[in-house]
Parts: sequence; C-alpha cells; structure tokens
Amino acid sequence: MNARRRRGGGLVCRVVLCVGMCAAGGCAARPGAAGSSTALLDGARGALGALDDKAPSGKPSPTDSPAPEDQSKPHRERALQSLAEAAAAGRAEEWIDAQNWSEVRGSQAPLITAYAALSVRGRREPEGAFRHPLYRLPLGRESSDPEPWLTRSEIERTAALRGRELVWLDDELTAYLAHVNGSVEVLLPGNEPIHLAHSGTNGRPYSSLARLLTERALLGPGPVTLASIRALWKSDPASVRGAMRLNERFVFFEEVAAECWPRASTGVALVPAVSAAADPEHHPLGSILLIELIAPPPGVSARRLAIVHDTGGAIRGAGRIDLYLGAGEEALRMAGEMACSARVWTLASGEAGRWER
Repeated sequence: MNARRRRGGGLVCRVVLCVGMCAAGGCAARPGAAGSSTALLDGARGALGALDDKAPSGKPSPTDSPAPEDQSKPHRERALQSLAEAAAAGRAEEWIDAQNWSEVRGSQAPLITAYAALSVRGRREPEGAFRHPLYRLPLGRESSDPEPWLTRSEIERTAALRGRELVWLDDELTAYLAHVNGSVEVLLPGNEPIHLAHSGTNGRPYSSLARLLTERALLGPGPVTLASIRALWKSDPASVRGAMRLNERFVFFEEVAAECWPRASTGVALVPAVSAAADPEHHPLGSILLIELIAPPPGVSARRLAIVHDTGGAIRGAGRIDLYLGAGEEALRMAGEMACSARVWTLASGEAGRWER
C-alpha cells in the first residue's frame, strides 16, 4: 500500500480530500474557500491519474502494450469537478446531501481501518541485532502466482529462502509489520535510503495479529493498538511470536526507485489520506467513495473521499475499507489507532476488471 510520496509525512490530520461535517467525535473543518476546492480537485485528479501510469504489477505488461483506455475516468472526474465547485461556493454539504448515491451495505456495518508505510533502519548484510530479513520472491515464483507456497511458519523453520534476502532489520516485530503494510523505506548506515515494495505473496490466507492476540487473551480489555502490541512484544515476545506464526501469509519485496515509492500492491502510486484499500469484488479499483466516520479519532475529519487504489489480505467485504495515511512513525501510530464504524457511499465506480492481476 503506497502513499508515501510524502517526504515529511502525509498524516491523517493532513487530509487532502475532505468535506466538513459535525459528527459524534467533533466538528471537521468545512472547506468553503476556492483554494480548498482547488486542492480537493487537484488531489483527486492526481490520485486518479496514477491508474494510467503502470500495470498492476508496477512493471510493463508482457506485451509492453499500453493499458486500455479507462472508460470510467471521465465520469469520475465530472463527479469530482461538481463537488469541487460546490465546495468553492460553500455548498459542499448541501451538494452531498442532494446526491442519489448508493450506500454501501453488507452483512456487517462498514469498518474503516488504516495503514502506513514504515521507515526503519537496516543493513544489506546481517550484523549484530540486524538479523531479521525481508526477502525477494523465491526463485521460479512469479508475483501473480496463484499456487500456495510454504506457510510463514514453514519458511521460518527452513532455509527455503536462503540467498533471497534483500535487507536485514533489527527487530522481528518490525519485519512482520513491513509484511502487513506492504512496503518499507530502509535507512542504511549514513542514512542512505532504499525503498522496498510489495512484489507478491506465498498465496496463503491472512490472519490479523490483533485478532490472534485477543483470542488468546494476551491483551487486556479495550481497543488493540500498535502501541499495545509493541508493549506486549517487549514484555512477552514469545507469545507474540507464536501468534505471528499463525498468520500463514508471507510477503515478498523488491527494491524500487525512490520516485516509484510508495506504491500499492496493484502497482499504483499511493496518495496520503486519499488512497484506500478495498475488496475489488465490491469496489473496482479507481472507485471514489464518500466515507462518513462515526466518532472519529481527534484530528480526523468525519467526512472524506477515498479512491480505491489498493487491495489487502484482510480487506474483504463491501464495508471493509483501509485508508492509507502516509509514511513514517507518526503515520504508523495513527494508523494503529484507527478503527471506526462508518457509513460509506459510492460516488463513482471504477472500471471492473481493468486492473485484475
């Protein structure tokens, strides 16, 4: 997942696309000035434009032919233009309320979570505490290979990936979080950065670490946050490690140029506070969603637009949306605290099947 073109941090409180509204958690600022409308429209078009840049893998297609024209893009641009004009006139809320959009409904109420890109220290070779590797794809395995490979536990018990190490990190939980979030900036000695992006998985099912720890009564009552998981890791690493190994999904990485990072698992450039991961069975990539958070965290706008640029192993069903907040420790902290009930509407749908892998 890929919003990182941040340099300095795209945080949820720095929402690029938002429309004001008072909600249970407080009042979000209402964008009524022309400048806000311009930022709204430019940010949305920039995010939509990313879908035209590359194939889902982030690499040229096998035929090196350009992607077919996106027939849904003009409709999406018109919808955003209309909203921007309403925002410029201070009528964003009235415009939104007047639309006959389809509300997203599923077997459960929509749940909005968030993710971010990591920035961590690492080494090219194992050294001291730096003994937890991130790996390339196994030899002979393609990024889109549907056949299940070894599980996480089997990989860690064997030498199946020996020689495929890309970098070495100094913390096992941090390496695991890189898998969950999909890409990572690694700072080598001298602060030389290298950028790693998702290049494929082992084709195994994903299980949430928070759920695994909760089911085993390893965490106390109350919301599970990244901070609470890190605290448990410090006090009882063996139990957390055991839970991590029950998540069969394992992610592989590839090194990419700085200008191509961060990027989604689909190959699309991520945009902080705009890009989101969703289930493509319900929300074709490129779809524009209006999200109304119920009791959002402090500093988070209650109403916002999101553009579906990404997918995720745990993001299944019409109501599961995962917002990309940016890169760095603060974005990661805020993502670790985000879990909000919401209402969701489809403003404009993407083109089904256009970016299928």
